[in-house]
Amino acid sequence: MGKRQIILSADKISGYGNLEGEEVNVLMKSARVWHGYIKTVSDTAIALRDTRFKVHNLQIQDIDKLYLDRVTDY
Repeated sequence: MGKRQIILSADKISGYGNLEGEEVNVLMKSARVWHGYIKTVSDTAIALRDTRFKVHNLQIQDIDKLYLDRVTDY
């Protein structure tokens, strides 16, 4: 099995579909990277739960890119 990395720009996050529960890396415009699991997605922010179970609210306007991996059959 392989993996496919999906890269979403900030303007495509809210319209992508169901991202809740996905493990992601979020690159902020300030060059900070957040890693965690998406709890909720709204038009203005995402709630990201880190590995210590703390929830962070990240404003979509501050996000540069969102990275997620999909397992593929090839």
